[in-house]
Amino acid sequence: MFQTSQLLQTTKTTHGKFHQQRGAILIISLIMLLVLTILGVTGMRTTVLEEKMAGNLRDKNLAFQAAETALRDGEDLIETLVATSSFNGSNGRLGSADNDPDFFNMTWTDSNSIEYTDTMPDVAAQPRYVVKFIKQVEGDTGSLKVSGYGNDRASTVSNFRVTAKGTGKSASSTVLLQAYYGKNM
Repeated sequence: MFQTSQLLQTTKTTHGKFHQQRGAILIISLIMLLVLTILGVTGMRTTVLEEKMAGNLRDKNLAFQAAETALRDGEDLIETLVATSSFNGSNGRLGSADNDPDFFNMTWTDSNSIEYTDTMPDVAAQPRYVVKFIKQVEGDTGSLKVSGYGNDRASTVSNFRVTAKGTGKSASSTVLLQAYYGKNM
């Protein structure tokens, strides 16, 4: 009997009435746990999306740098020229009479483009470029003053267009760039 009276005393409230448990705290706790889980999952999805965006941006920048490097390599090639006779429509050297290829859809190979002379790390494919000889222009025609920023000295300028393709770490990330370059010959 002593044990029963002790049990009754522990379940009585301060006013002497019995307290009936309804489980409200359990339900509120489960709802709060559900809300925290939803917040955690949303935070993880946001973080994963931001990581993908940062990776894609890095890949695009790497492809841009590769294409820019190939452009500079093409300009260096032009600087070594002494004549335009090598621009015959093959091996990435197009003459003024050659039709431009569809740079977006062409397969960049050794027969139709020039590979970057050095090695670029972390790219899916080494950058390539095509140089096209546009035409020769006399320096005293129009406003073309290449010889020395304002000199009126007449000279013949050979005009070229360099088209470069660079890829990032992923082969699906590509950048095409074009630049025009003139050289006194």
